[in-house]
Amino acid sequence: MIVITGGGTAGHTNPGIAVAEALVEAGVARHDIHFVGGQRGNEGTLVADAGFSIDLLPGRGIQRKLTADNVGSVLGLFKGLIKGLAIVSKRKPEVVVCLGGYAAFAATAAAVVRRIPIVITEQNAKASAVNRLFGRWAKVCALPFPDTDLPNGVVTGNPIRAAIATSVLDSERDEARRRLIERRLPGHDPSIVGKRVVLAVWAGSLGATRINRAVSDLMKRWSDRRDLVIYHVVGRRDWEQFRQDPPPPGHDGLISMTVEYEDHMADVLVGADLVVCRAGASTVSEIGRASCRERV
Repeated sequence: MIVITGGGTAGHTNPGIAVAEALVEAGVARHDIHFVGGQRGNEGTLVADAGFSIDLLPGRGIQRKLTADNVGSVLGLFKGLIKGLAIVSKRKPEVVVCLGGYAAFAATAAAVVRRIPIVITEQNAKASAVNRLFGRWAKVCALPFPDTDLPNGVVTGNPIRAAIATSVLDSERDEARRRLIERRLPGHDPSIVGKRVVLAVWAGSLGATRINRAVSDLMKRWSDRRDLVIYHVVGRRDWEQFRQDPPPPGHDGLISMTVEYEDHMADVLVGADLVVCRAGASTVSEIGRASCRERV
């Protein structure tokens, strides 16, 4: 049994899914891999969609300033720790893989208490607080860059999900676009994308108001363009302000798709010709890999 713990954001969760997929490819049974994450993040949906089991714990991150909210955060982490100890005791993993973020705290602390080997995988140039805390107990730390501040480090780069790492052909790009149209524009013929340029824009799960406003203005100015598709992930914070109705079937001007949040980012990355985003290290790594496409 292997426990992979962390989450809170897709930047933590997706590398964990990539590790799990690689373990399955290496011969580990899928049912011998179990995730532990947080109730407040998106890992419950992302991990389940990838076909792995997961337990979700209470808790949230502690702000790095004096605030009354931190009292609730500490209490939540303590409750999560109790549940994390119970889960690790029940699962009896041979190793715990810590992805970082507040959601990784409970199960990794339980691994320390029970003297279970820990492997840390860091996604950023500067390690998260949880990874720095548990790095002293880790057997090894998988680093994205040589200068990442963790002990016992081995430079591995960022893990990338198979759906992106193996999607290097134009035919796979076309298939990804077809799935986006079917999900976001039901009733439309997927061939409406044709040879149009697909521009994808996003700024994290919450979004960014300035980026959303700029994209909304461009959609109005470019409404008659027949050579462009804009796929805009607005984010939860501004969704009600910037959501737009989809174009009607047969529309031959600008094709625009606005969504609150995208659980299938692999399709967006593989299907896009151009990306504008405010992104973390994991997304940057995935964009770099998705852009290495062979034309066949």
